[in-house]
Amino acid sequence: MSESSSQGVLTSFLFPELSIRGALVQIESGWAEWRLKRHYPDTVARMLGQAMAAAPLLAASLKFEGKLSLQAEGDGAVPLLLVQATHDLEVRGMARFNGEIGGAASPAMFGNGRLGMILEPERDGQRYEAMVPLAGETLGACLAGYFSQSEQLDTRVQLAADDTRLAGILLQKMPSAESDDADAWPRLLALSETLTESELLSLPVEQLIHRLFHEEEVAVFDPRRVSLSCSCSHARTSGLLLGMGESEVRSILEEQGEVEMECGFCGAQYVYLPSDVEQLFSAEQAEPESELRH
Repeated sequence: MSESSSQGVLTSFLFPELSIRGALVQIESGWAEWRLKRHYPDTVARMLGQAMAAAPLLAASLKFEGKLSLQAEGDGAVPLLLVQATHDLEVRGMARFNGEIGGAASPAMFGNGRLGMILEPERDGQRYEAMVPLAGETLGACLAGYFSQSEQLDTRVQLAADDTRLAGILLQKMPSAESDDADAWPRLLALSETLTESELLSLPVEQLIHRLFHEEEVAVFDPRRVSLSCSCSHARTSGLLLGMGESEVRSILEEQGEVEMECGFCGAQYVYLPSDVEQLFSAEQAEPESELRH
């Protein structure tokens, strides 16, 4: 997964007279491979898929080059879910779970938890993080609560995931929105709530927007590519080993005969043999390609 990417499409739209924006995302390839590689139970996979559909919806409005992380954590059967999306809408995600996971895919699987968003600019700018209590019957409802509490923005998010496809829609009042149409927000909410998960997953974007909002003035922007793609690499993994320190890495090598690192997102494995470790700590930059197995 780290060497290739699977594509989807995100389409942003705007109600210019109402100061309300929206976005639709559909990812129709690559998700089945991603979820099976990590052997997620069905309910965990559904929740992870919904979060991976949500991340590009949130990242699409980033005004900087960098990364957005969406994180849910708690004391339940799923203690951690983490999804990351770059400004280029490259998305990856992972979840940790304990034991058998049954029932429906809902925020209840996190137990007593929190939902947070982290913004990390690549260059200039400060890291931003906000966490709120995880509350809502769906992940979309939890995200709406996040924006209400942390950003004071009226928002609606609907997410869907099946075995092979991911999709989501976001509606949001823009900051300092002013409109003479006092009924605009409740009207658009009511229209969006008629959308079923099946329609969200299967209908073309243009058809979805027309079906929901054909009586509104809406500007639709050019679609953007979304990819499920992991940023793990040999260089990044070597950096992690260097950060662990030579003593600890050599201790692992003595016990196991090799050092194996697995990406928590895509499952890619990086195995370091004794000669790889020797080269890693004897040079400023590791270049052990011959004996590295990925």
